[in-house]
Formats: sequence, structure tokens, C-alpha cells
Amino acid sequence: MIGLQEHGIELDCGETRNAEAPDTFDIPCKAMRMNVGEGWFVKLIFIGRAGSTDDLGAERMWVKVTESTGEGYRGTLANQPFCDNLAPLEWGSSIEFASENIVDIMDDSDIQENA
Repeated sequence: MIGLQEHGIELDCGETRNAEAPDTFDIPCKAMRMNVGEGWFVKLIFIGRAGSTDDLGAERMWVKVTESTGEGYRGTLANQPFCDNLAPLEWGSSIEFASENIVDIMDDSDIQENA
């Protein structure tokens, strides 16, 4: 499990972004975000600070949910980060996150339609 904060990486809060711009920043409803299933893919926004708040890098990336915890979820990164500020994240990195971090969901039916 990568400790995001110890590497200067944060997960953005989708709920906050949606509250700031509800007409342009859509997120799945709270009920959907709180009932994500194992094997589903969720999109999170990763922000890398690389030692300085002036040197930001952010990416939206998919994470495959591996388990639901009492406080949120665990999953594995299903993208290879492009932004250097997100090192040491890489494809397959284990991530812990909360429902408020989820900005998009691809469930089993979406996966089968796109296969």
C-alpha cells in the first residue's frame, strides 16, 4: 500500500468540486458512490505536490476496487500515471480512498458493454 501523503500526493474530493461547480462537474450520486462493488472501476483525481504547492500535477485515473473497508475502499491503480509529480504511483499500486473521492464509476454492466 502506497502512503500517498508521505509522497506528496493527495486525492481530490469530488463532492467539493461538484458543490463548487454543480452545472459542469458531475459526479455519481452518493448512494452509488457508497455501494461500489468489488471488481468495479472508479475514477479518482490524484494531485501531486512534488515538494511545492507551486509545482502541481493532477490526473484523473481509474482504480479497480478490490475491497470495501469500514471507512471506504481499497483498490489497485488501473492506469500508468503520466505526471512525474505522482511518482511512485504506477499501474497496480494499492490505493485507499473514500466515497467522496469518486468522480466516476464503471460497473459490471459498463465493463461488459465495452468489452
